[in-house]
Amino acid sequence: MSKRNQEIKVEPAFVDSTEQEMYEAVAAAINAYHNVVERQRAANVVFLLSDMVEHDATWVTYEGGPEIPEPPALPTLTSLSPNTAVAGAPDDIVMSAIGTGFTSASIIVFNGYAEPTTFVSDTEVTTGVKPSIFVVPAVCPVEVHTGTTVSGPIDFTFTEAAARKTVAKDEKADDSKNKKGRDR
Repeated sequence: MSKRNQEIKVEPAFVDSTEQEMYEAVAAAINAYHNVVERQRAANVVFLLSDMVEHDATWVTYEGGPEIPEPPALPTLTSLSPNTAVAGAPDDIVMSAIGTGFTSASIIVFNGYAEPTTFVSDTEVTTGVKPSIFVVPAVCPVEVHTGTTVSGPIDFTFTEAAARKTVAKDEKADDSKNKKGRDR
């Protein structure tokens, strides 16, 4: 056995003989593959095939070894629509996360919380947003998780209502007028 093969060999602990037989079948299928690819690629193949066996997936072989499935695309989040709402607004909104690599297993994580997510396509997933639970302006990070892979975050902003700003300014103006009137 060459030093190269020794570097990537994995010695698992088996629960029973069936588990050991599955491992040996995978090892036999990829043994030749180890000698023709770089170390990291071979380690990835071992992981992928082990995962397939663990989940009882079917796979086909070609002459010389197994057919390696393409790894799933990483989710990429490029925009949110809408990306803003008025804090305290009574109506819920539907927010679309736009990007690539989404699957039916993709989940929108809004401000650190996994939200019920609807898969629309591999470029869009949606969830409901409740502006009424935010009483002050805030910025919330949004990510899309697919399995263990995570997109980069994009911010969703809750703004202060323009009407509330005007009312607050008017109240301050009235207070200062009342104070001046009392001082005279």
